[in-house]
Amino acid sequence: MNQKIVWLFLIGLMFNTFGLAQIDSIAGIEELLVDFLESSDLEPDEDEIFQYLSSHQKINLNRLDPGDLSKIPFLTPLQTRNLTEYLNKYGEVFSMYELQAIEGFDSALIQRLLPFLEIGQPPVRIRMTPGNLIRQGRHEVVFRYQQVMQRQAGYRIDDSIRATEPESYYLGSPQRYYFRYRYSFADRLVIGFSGDKDAGEEFFRGSQPWGMDFCSGFISVQNLRWLKQLTVGNFRASFGQGLSLGGSSFGSSVSFGSAMRYNAGFTPSQSACEYGYLRGAALTIQTGRMEWSGFFSAVRKDATILQGDSGEAALPAFSSFFETGYHRTLPELAKKNQVRERISGGHVSYRGRFFIIGLTCFYGTWSGVLQSKEEVYRNFSLQGNRFGVLGIDGRCRIAFAQLFGELSVSLNGGKAWVAGISVVPLSGLDLLLICRSYQPDFQNPFSTAISQNSVTANEQGLFIRLQAQLIPKTTISGYIDLFRFPWLRYQVNGPSGGMEAGLLGHYQVSPFWSLSLRYSLKRAEINSCLSGGNTTPLTEERRSNLKVECHITASPTVSLRSCLALRNYRTKDQTRETGYLASQEFIYKRAGVFRGVQMKYILFDIPYYNARIYTYEPDVLYSWSSPACYGRGIRCVLMVQAETARRVEFWGWVGITKYLDRTNIGSGLELINGSLKSEVKVQLRIKL
Repeated sequence: MNQKIVWLFLIGLMFNTFGLAQIDSIAGIEELLVDFLESSDLEPDEDEIFQYLSSHQKINLNRLDPGDLSKIPFLTPLQTRNLTEYLNKYGEVFSMYELQAIEGFDSALIQRLLPFLEIGQPPVRIRMTPGNLIRQGRHEVVFRYQQVMQRQAGYRIDDSIRATEPESYYLGSPQRYYFRYRYSFADRLVIGFSGDKDAGEEFFRGSQPWGMDFCSGFISVQNLRWLKQLTVGNFRASFGQGLSLGGSSFGSSVSFGSAMRYNAGFTPSQSACEYGYLRGAALTIQTGRMEWSGFFSAVRKDATILQGDSGEAALPAFSSFFETGYHRTLPELAKKNQVRERISGGHVSYRGRFFIIGLTCFYGTWSGVLQSKEEVYRNFSLQGNRFGVLGIDGRCRIAFAQLFGELSVSLNGGKAWVAGISVVPLSGLDLLLICRSYQPDFQNPFSTAISQNSVTANEQGLFIRLQAQLIPKTTISGYIDLFRFPWLRYQVNGPSGGMEAGLLGHYQVSPFWSLSLRYSLKRAEINSCLSGGNTTPLTEERRSNLKVECHITASPTVSLRSCLALRNYRTKDQTRETGYLASQEFIYKRAGVFRGVQMKYILFDIPYYNARIYTYEPDVLYSWSSPACYGRGIRCVLMVQAETARRVEFWGWVGITKYLDRTNIGSGLELINGSLKSEVKVQLRIKL
């Protein structure tokens, strides 16, 4: 199997070499998602991924708002400043390649910017009259169907067993349904609404008489004189470095994409993700150099309720939140909407000529009392039914350097801070340093600052990243993160520490062909499997990843990608665990009724779960697919896109995995009898 993987990569590399053409620059964006998945245990939000990664929401250079360029993770502060000064001096831009006249911008950087930027018309103010709202408004409706074609164990239960074991089966059908509606008028009014029914959940019967298990939506008015934004409905909030209040899950992991964060403020959300959102009202107004933001949220959250009461005013007690969003079985339904969460808070900031300083605070309560399991490592975890934070953040630009930081104090007195500096001493050289210190008793469920931990607490660390483009056609990036956990953690019975480092090299062989190499290594301490008497000794855990990629297109409509990935995991107590993966991707895009087809073929030989490898796959709009390959087998993904009418688009997606080392796939209610698993998606989008 290993020889087949190597031969697949070599054949794909040779095939790519004979088809030189322009690189599909969107590949660089996809790597940001893989970075997040490889360094985080969280499940990303599909709507947030689309807003962060999608090329369909590009920034118009001719109608640039302050802070828009902060959404581009690889632009340095010096490049951002030079671009802003150029636009202010020369006005409207007519071509992306006009940016080569700006110091620090070359053809390679412009290629990376293509998925993020576009050249559009300068802003034209349109009055918000009823007639204009009807004539000038834009509507979008999306419908999606998704299903695993093999029958899983949760749907194969006999009626006799259903009566005696009501918890051993899924209540609903195996189909997943999703819809999305969005209305927009210029940059001042947006209305969104969406609904989602997961596989296994009931649909228009039983526990879901109204159809969808989860719905979200919002109405947002923006950019009306002093009213910067008013949103009613679902939204996310993020200010400063995300330490006091952070709504973006992408900012927390350590990787090549880690960077200084800017105030994102309030972001309207119509996500189908059933955790991490706020629901209520959010307001931001701007008066001169001051910006004032406030919000209120009331959300019902899934939780595991404990028997009896907490003893605090007879409030019910719960042990944890249930954040999967699934309501397929009776036990899962019993956790639905059990705790009511109320939060109110705000942010105020002052913008000077070279600096910004802000203050964030919020206070929240739960209708129940959180009582986590009595384990030593949880001694400093959030308990009770109240939480809150007060924090101060700031940024300051000095010559070719930018300093930033945030200090936060939680309701119980726990403290945390993060500070850093971004320096561009030479054109093509970018240095970033971020220091952090989070006390074990810092308790903030809405913090998403940079961290190696699953929560922003019990951590000290130093992150250093250097990016250099001193040689033509070659870019080298490297980072190292030194971290320590002063208190115990899950499966780590003592203070511990570690190191993570990465190296990324990118070589632009020609304007049409590039090669990249990525290597990362992480060392951390965990409990040893060897007995240590009354105590459990710690041992070192080591994970390393190597990935080699080639990006090319064979013509203006055909492009190819080849990838070879290796992952290694080992501890001092166990033998080495290694996995291999090779993939070849074919992309065909054109104008007309048939818009294109994408196919990806994957071979993987990964016998150990600890050596699993994530791989990004083509997927339909507003969705993503990046499964963790584990085992030995073959996977093939095919997606087609067509424009069936002037304003109607169609996507069809099929993913098939054939395992060579097992006769059953999955476990429990997800069990499939057989070695083949296939999944389909069909999506329709109507634009008016």
